[in-house]
Amino acid sequence: MQAKKVEVINPYNNKQVEQMNDFCLHQGIDNAAGELLAIQKRQREEDYQKNSLVSPVLCQYLAFFEDDKIQDYCKVQMEKDMKRCFLSFPDLIKEQEKREIVPFALSYVLADLKVEEVFVKMKQCNRKTSHILEKYGFESLGVEEQENVYMLACGEDKKKERNRSYS
Repeated sequence: MQAKKVEVINPYNNKQVEQMNDFCLHQGIDNAAGELLAIQKRQREEDYQKNSLVSPVLCQYLAFFEDDKIQDYCKVQMEKDMKRCFLSFPDLIKEQEKREIVPFALSYVLADLKVEEVFVKMKQCNRKTSHILEKYGFESLGVEEQENVYMLACGEDKKKERNRSYS
């Protein structure tokens, strides 16, 4: 049985950065590892950890591992004061039927980060991932700059609004 897990990538964990680099090179996509290495060069790990707690913006990468290899990832950019985040999924060589990172990313941002709005922008050709997002309750907001935009509203006001509309 293959071991599956999702982890927040630590930009100071060289093994994880190397795994991200390998994944991006294999997929032929923009290399997220460069962004992680830039963090290492800009600040010490202690400063990074401290700034992550006090900064109004949080930027992280979640990686989906299978047998200790990255199979997919999601970039999470959160505006803490607004309780909203933006998720970015890479365009994969072969679009996955399940896109297993999606439920993990949603669980992470909703339960752990306590966001109330989640936005996703992705290329229009990414139809399977679009269907997965819709399955999890995302609404299409249309097209912006040749990318589909989706939103999931999940704050208390939105829950009350949904309950009223079903009454």
